[in-house]
Amino acid sequence: MNDATLEVSRVHTHNVQMYDQFFHEGPNGRHSVMAFEVLGKNLLHLIKQHNYNGIPIPIVREITKQILMGLDYLHRVC
Repeated sequence: MNDATLEVSRVHTHNVQMYDQFFHEGPNGRHSVMAFEVLGKNLLHLIKQHNYNGIPIPIVREITKQILMGLDYLHRVC
């Protein structure tokens, strides 16, 4: 696609930043913990916001576009 709005750069990669990774020992065993940057609301919140009737197609398209742009960055740059 030759859409300028889909440009991916090192400044805006559509990927999250992982700040730290460590292990936590608890009563149910050892767990790997990853700390990421604050992102915002999750998909469950979005589903609840639409009364469990599915997410509207324009929102699904936007989410899908951002996921694909992140994967493109990982593939081409990383």
